[in-house]
Amino acid sequence: GQPAAGRSLIGPSLVTQRRLADKQPDNIRYTGSVVWTLTALADAEQALGNLDAARQALDEAIRRGGKLAQS
Repeated sequence: GQPAAGRSLIGPSLVTQRRLADKQPDNIRYTGSVVWTLTALADAEQALGNLDAARQALDEAIRRGGKLAQS
């Protein structure tokens, strides 16, 4: 793939998804979408050698994913 191109596409989508998930925290579809997108972002960041950014994305995915496990 092309991690730099992927990252540039993921960013705007993630902003929208976070906003929706934060407005409706009980909506597991929104939360799941954010978790999936954060995982994709982490993959792109890792491929680009941005390990701190990858770790931050995964940390957020884990925090948000924990809410899914409790549902």
